[in-house]
Amino acid sequence: MEKIFSTVVPPPAYEQDLATAEATVDPVDFDSDNLVDGRQKVMAEIVRRRGQPKFRKDLIRAYGGKCAVTGCEIEAVLEAAHIIPYMDGDTNHVVNRLLLRADVHTLFDLGVLKIDVTGRIHIADTLFGSAYEKYGGKKIRFPALKDDHPDSGALTKKFGAVA
Repeated sequence: MEKIFSTVVPPPAYEQDLATAEATVDPVDFDSDNLVDGRQKVMAEIVRRRGQPKFRKDLIRAYGGKCAVTGCEIEAVLEAAHIIPYMDGDTNHVVNRLLLRADVHTLFDLGVLKIDVTGRIHIADTLFGSAYEKYGGKKIRFPALKDDHPDSGALTKKFGAVA
C-alpha cells in the first residue's frame, strides 16, 4: 500500500460539528407530538450536493452521464464533487469537479477514496474488504473532451503528488 494514506489530515470542521451534535442527542427526549419536519433541510442538502443546475448539467454532459469511478448511470444519485472545495464562482468549473455517485462523493470528501493526477483511484485500508475495494488501483473515466478533464493542479492540491 502506498504511503498516500499515512499522512494524518485533520478532520473537516463538519465532522467536529457532527460529533458535537451526536453527543447531545438523547433518544429519551423523543416526543412524537412535537417533531420538527426536517425534510426541507434534507432536500436542500440533496440539491446542494448535486450542485447548481447549470454546473451539474455541464458535468453530466462532460462525463457522458456516468460516475467517473463506478460508471453508474442513474442520474438521480450522481453529484458534482468539487476537487478543491467551493470558494466562489472560480471553483465552479468542470475541470474542478468530478461526477461521482453520492456514496463515492462522500468517500472522496472524507479522503478515504483519492484520485491522483493520473486518474488512478486509491482507497484507504478501511475500505479493503468492502464493495469499494474493487475500485482501488483502477483509473477514473475521463470526460471525452480533454478540456473537461480534471485539473491536475487541483488534484495535486487536494491530495499531494502520488507516485
